[in-house]
Amino acid sequence: MKKVKVFISGLALLTMLLFLGSTSHSVHASGWHNGLPKMICGNWYLYRHHKPVSHLYGSKHLYAYDDVWYTKLYHAYFNTFSYNFLEKPTYRYVGNHKYIINGLVEGGHSDFRYIGKRRSHVVKVTKNHLREYGNTWTRKKPSRMVSPKKGYQLPPS
Repeated sequence: MKKVKVFISGLALLTMLLFLGSTSHSVHASGWHNGLPKMICGNWYLYRHHKPVSHLYGSKHLYAYDDVWYTKLYHAYFNTFSYNFLEKPTYRYVGNHKYIINGLVEGGHSDFRYIGKRRSHVVKVTKNHLREYGNTWTRKKPSRMVSPKKGYQLPPS
């Protein structure tokens, strides 16, 4: 009888060790994800002195900046060409609503030396605000915005 109790307790101990050994392996998700997080995707606007000066657009395959200009011809604001954008963005969440966005720099007139190289941006995102490099972007669209889909062109310089 004593041998059976020792056998059962030994078997229980062995089973428990095997169970704990198999569950101690943790699986980590990939740190970098393709595209952009849904919170960043969409249109963001940067205002200076209550006037829009820049537009940021995020999608699964693109993270781009445009200037926003005012045209007297249409009495409205419009987006110009993209002056700096990242293609094939990847992101990593680092905590406290912060993301690191990494991608290939393509196009642009401001940073020619970075074209074709990978760059990183650190972005802090909340529901209505995106903070990057000391700038605070908002989802609030300018009240008089001309859509480029309607065929409006840049005013003559």
